[in-house]
Parts: sequence; C-alpha cells; structure tokens
Amino acid sequence: MPSETLFTSTLSDGNMQFIALTPSELFMPCVMSCLMWCFLIQICLRRKTASLLLTTYLGISVAFTAHLSMHHAGIILGFFIAILAIDCDIEKINSNDWPQWIRNLNNRVMTLLGPKKTERYLRFFKILGLIFMLVSVYWTASASICDIRYDYSSSRAVASFIKTNHLEQYRWMAGWTRVSKNDTASNPEINKIIDKGGYCGGTDCIDYTSWYGSTLIDSAPYFDHTLLANAYKGRSYSSWEWCVDPYAGKKDIETWKSWGEPEFYDTLYQPFFFSDLGYDRNHYTKIKIAETKTPWKSTWSEGACEIYVRNDIYENVLHSPDPGIDWPDGATRR
Repeated sequence: MPSETLFTSTLSDGNMQFIALTPSELFMPCVMSCLMWCFLIQICLRRKTASLLLTTYLGISVAFTAHLSMHHAGIILGFFIAILAIDCDIEKINSNDWPQWIRNLNNRVMTLLGPKKTERYLRFFKILGLIFMLVSVYWTASASICDIRYDYSSSRAVASFIKTNHLEQYRWMAGWTRVSKNDTASNPEINKIIDKGGYCGGTDCIDYTSWYGSTLIDSAPYFDHTLLANAYKGRSYSSWEWCVDPYAGKKDIETWKSWGEPEFYDTLYQPFFFSDLGYDRNHYTKIKIAETKTPWKSTWSEGACEIYVRNDIYENVLHSPDPGIDWPDGATRR
C-alpha cells in the first residue's frame, strides 16, 4: 500500500505472502493510499501520462505479488516520485490541477471567510501538510540513528569471529524452515501451501530445506567461497525457490544426516533441528557472537546471533588451556 511509504505504519517488515491484517487495520492505510492515488491520477490525467503510471504500476504489482517484502516499499515511493518529476517537467503543479468542484468550493469558502481568515487557514493547512510529510523524515532519522549506534545485522561480527579464530576450514551447517499450520493458522495462504502436501518431519507442516538461517548468508560477502555446507545449490544467497519443491526436504535431510555432526550449527533451538539429523544437543555449546538492533520506521527490534559449537571445537579450538599449544589444524591462536 502506497501509504505505508509515507504516512502509515501498520505493516511490519515481512513478506507480503505471510502478512494477514484485519479490516480495521486495513482501513486507514487504504484511505490514505486512495488519497495518494487520487492526487497522482488527477495530475497525470491533465498531462496525459496516466497510462505510464498505471501500466508501469501494474507491471510492478505483478512482480511484487510473489516477491514483495515491506522493506521494498521504497521502490513504490521512488516510482511515484519519478512520475511526479515527469509530470512537473511537462507542466509545474498549480491550482489548475485541482478538480473544478474543489476550486468552486474553495472560492466560496474564501468569500465567506474573508482575506484575513483565509490567509490564517491557509497557513494552518500548510503546516499540517508539512507535519504529515515529516512523518517519513522522522522514520528515516530514527532508522539512521539506529544504524549508526548499533549493528544492523550480525554479518560483520560473524565474519570477524570466523576469521579471527581461523574457522573457515570447518563445516558450517544451518537449520531449515519448517512451515507449521498450527503456528500460522491466521494466514490462509500458508495453510493452502501446507494443504497441498509435501514432506514434513512433524505434523501439519512442510520442511523447506532451501530456506535457511541468514547468519552465514549475510556474512558471505566477506569470504571468497560459500561457508555453508548445506547451501541450496551451493549458493551464497537465499533463494526464492523455497516453495518450488515441497518434497525435496526429505532427500536433503537424509543427505545431511549422513554427513554426521558439524563443527558449527546455525539454527534456532527446536528439538527436531537436532533429532531429525541425528545430532545430540548435548554435544554442542551455544555461544552468542553478536547483538543487533534492527530499525523499522520508528521502532527498533533487538536480536542476537547465536550458534551451536561442537564441544570438542569449543574446548580445543576456541578456548586454549595453553597459549603455546600446537593445534591439530596448525593454526596459531592467542
């Protein structure tokens, strides 16, 4: 919704496929979005650029149907600004852009109020409009302050942790995504996906092994190769193909299980992330690498990057009882 780019803050930062809103939550964003559209269409109609606005927006909407997350909403705002720039190049925005009935109403009101009151109300509405426009400026300032003061993501901290301790040579694994019907009953789209069937190690769910934690994906630019052993098709990025094959999870999990326990495991703790792969949770120590604060408009969400380290690596590689010990991997550590 266009209003989410400038005026309203109803939606959180997530994929649109997994966002469910009630009619009451949709009301104000829809009203503001309609006002934005009325303004744009009126201006474009006078300059004969309405077809450019609508056809391009339709194309963007088709692409975004499957791939839009709310942090992409700035693309919509940029598109609207580009259309306005084109229109202003043709003819600057002026009083003639108002519909005739609004101009007639404005003239009547000005006649009734008189010059002084008209000037006073005009000044008031200008200030009110400026306040509305400053909402997005406040969001930008808030997010910028958060970015300056805190880590937006754990990518740099994780990369530093790996390089400082010379951990590139070890096997890194990441947990997958289990979409559960019980956890997302309020979202009919997810329920439809689950009802279509697919591999699930539990009940009423689907296991998507092509969609995994982002810790190592975010850190990928700091390395010349993909550290993630179970990366989807060896890629160093998350793929939108995660819904393509709902049955691939069974084969992937069986393959990963045959590899044995990895030295490092990036996952949320759910018993099945260990038991389905034959891992023993007691063989691992959870450590915190970094804390993050991620801005979304005027709010910040706190997070932490935690990974599971196999106990032998935790004791013999990350924590040396003797600074002068000769490690099996030949690396020197302090």
